[in-house]
Amino acid sequence: MVLIAKLLTLALTAAGTPILRRDAITVDGLAGAVAIHDDLENLVSSVNDATTDTNSAGSLDDESGAAILADIQAVMGSLLGVLSAIENQATAWSSVPGGASLILGDLQSLNTAFDNFADALTTNGPASLSDEVTSFKTNLDNAFTSAEAAYSS
Repeated sequence: MVLIAKLLTLALTAAGTPILRRDAITVDGLAGAVAIHDDLENLVSSVNDATTDTNSAGSLDDESGAAILADIQAVMGSLLGVLSAIENQATAWSSVPGGASLILGDLQSLNTAFDNFADALTTNGPASLSDEVTSFKTNLDNAFTSAEAAYSS
């Protein structure tokens, strides 16, 4: 179980860092937008893998569940920062042909991936951590809703 937590932490950190350093203005048009899209797709894949691993592992004990939640909390600020940065760049993405719809689709896919991960933690995690998992999911859903709204108008 700790392996799942470490994998997720590594994936979130690795995938989120390049996204923060690039936006539609500083990249070379569509080619740069595709690179950011690829980073987001890789993050979706990593979160989906963590969900699969969590479901395959079955019931988590308190220690494993707490370790996963601690790792999630360690990267939560960075993830929320990435979502905020993407939301703030909506105008710039609109100037890239197809950019806004590309990022909106990525946000929706990533939102679904994280919801599935949170659901897997709720299903397989100890009941003692249920409130924390619910809080994690709610905070992310709020951030995704806000970011997606910027691209839906």
